[in-house]
Amino acid sequence: MIHTALRAIVLCLVSLALGVGSLAPSLAQAKSNELSTLKKNVSSQKKQANKLRSQAQKLSQQEKRLHKDLAKLEHSLKSLRNSVAAKEKDLDTTESQLARTQMQREKTEQSIAEAEKALGKLVQAMWPLKLDALKGKKRSETWAESDRHFVWSSSVYAETRRVLEKLDSQHKALAELEETHTVLLKNAQKQLDSINATKDGLLQKRLQFAQNLRKVRAERLSHEEELSSVISAISTMNYRIKALTGGNIKAQKGLLPSPVSGKRLSSRQLSHDRLEAAPGRHGLSFRTVDGAPVNAIFAGRVVHNNILRGYGRVVILSHGDQYYSLYAFLSESNVSVGQNLQQGQTLGWTGTYPAVDGPGLYFELRFGQKAINPDKWLTLRR
Repeated sequence: MIHTALRAIVLCLVSLALGVGSLAPSLAQAKSNELSTLKKNVSSQKKQANKLRSQAQKLSQQEKRLHKDLAKLEHSLKSLRNSVAAKEKDLDTTESQLARTQMQREKTEQSIAEAEKALGKLVQAMWPLKLDALKGKKRSETWAESDRHFVWSSSVYAETRRVLEKLDSQHKALAELEETHTVLLKNAQKQLDSINATKDGLLQKRLQFAQNLRKVRAERLSHEEELSSVISAISTMNYRIKALTGGNIKAQKGLLPSPVSGKRLSSRQLSHDRLEAAPGRHGLSFRTVDGAPVNAIFAGRVVHNNILRGYGRVVILSHGDQYYSLYAFLSESNVSVGQNLQQGQTLGWTGTYPAVDGPGLYFELRFGQKAINPDKWLTLRR
């Protein structure tokens, strides 16, 4: 039934005169230019997106490496913290020693003060004896009194000597404590400086690592943000392309490609004596090289592929919504009825077309039973 109906459509074309449209409308050309520009921009943006994606992936990998390095750094920092803790413990020990020496110093100084006070009393007690000796006086006393006086004087002298020896010993001990205290102070300062230097190094490492990590993360986020913007732009342009091309042939009016590469001929350039057998065509005629590939102008289903009287081998595609395209005078075809074709897919090759006195193609568009002007649909010019 379909074959019979389409054959009737083709035979009906024979009774019609050949009509050729004018140049493609400016609106169609503007759409074509916009579509071409959009496709170029999409291609460019895709390259940029791939570049940004690659850079973002590299930065992400670098960030992962930094996180791995962070684990190593934390291990190193742990060792440094342990070192600081050990040094602080040593410092605590040194400070405890300093505290003990300070207490010993204070006790020794107190003992020296007490000894000096006792010595003062002894000297005060001995001073009359010294004065009597200096004046050459002799006391008139009994033997017992002299004996007591001698014992007392001897004990005072002995106590004085003992106190002096104790003072000398305490002064030596104090000097040693002062020296020990000085050494401990120097050690404590050294340990404190070492601890502070280690802490500073620890802090510097952490700060440097944090800066590097922040820098890499900021760069990655910047690339990802830019990538998101580019992807959004691509999506917008693809939406516009889809709006221009649409999902049906009607949406591509003025944007359809030529079915074949060749010279388009006007009705005056055709051999009219050879058109008498098949008059009234409303399509386009092309002169081509022999065997030029003929391509589908839009996606469609093959509804006819056979020899028709006056048209040679003819392939007819149905594009939906009652739109058909016809390709006549093919030397051969590689498609079969029922087959779905994509836009631009080869459906056959040109053969002898009598109206152009050689190899060529007759092309026609129809909406239902009505022939429509191909010039308003294709992007080609005369």
